[in-house]
Amino acid sequence: MSSADDKMNCLKNLVAVMCCDGTISNPEKKFLAKAARQLEVQVDDWNALLKQIQSENFPVYPLLTQNKAIATLQAMILMAKADKKVDEKEKLCLMQFAKSIGISPAQWNQLIQNINGVTLFEPFQTIPRGSITVLKDDFEQIDRFLQTAQENGAQVQIIEMKHYLQDSDHPADLICFHAAPDYCTSVSRCQTLLEKAGEKLICLLTRWQGMQVQYLLETGLRKCVIEPVYPRDIEKMLQRR
Repeated sequence: MSSADDKMNCLKNLVAVMCCDGTISNPEKKFLAKAARQLEVQVDDWNALLKQIQSENFPVYPLLTQNKAIATLQAMILMAKADKKVDEKEKLCLMQFAKSIGISPAQWNQLIQNINGVTLFEPFQTIPRGSITVLKDDFEQIDRFLQTAQENGAQVQIIEMKHYLQDSDHPADLICFHAAPDYCTSVSRCQTLLEKAGEKLICLLTRWQGMQVQYLLETGLRKCVIEPVYPRDIEKMLQRR
């Protein structure tokens, strides 16, 4: 599940508690719109989303972390209270979600007391954890890499290799380049980039280019990553900077 999926699932849980009693009030609509803005979720067709959730019989939509699940439950409580009354169906919806994330009766009161509408969606905010400059030469899966890196807290800039080499000052924490189809070009590219990037340099390769890894490491390169790039790969890349 991606960060974007997490945000959408939070919003779906809010929609579920909003419409589970069969009526949708204006205060509830306003709260939902505000939540969507804070979560930075774009919904093109609200009616279609409502019909989807109703057709699924108001399920519990999962969240990646407990912090996000608790924030979602707190938001659901505020949604239920938006029209100044909480009916039995809304209570049932809240209890069902609370039970699914392991909230005990003792934790329930504390959770309600600690609701802060200002910081409610902070667990969903991506805090930049490092910057990566991606050199797009021969990088066929660059869109997938960009999405994975950004969802895991990296600020990403994409430029051509020649522009990177011409830039006298480049503050990125990591420089990622892609291997060329032939190992001679890859080695030459790596040697040129090492002079500027040093230990910041990382090479990405397709599985078919795996045989190039040995040649690249012999140039002094410290890190190679075989595609596809997974969140754990981004995590390791950011940790070593």
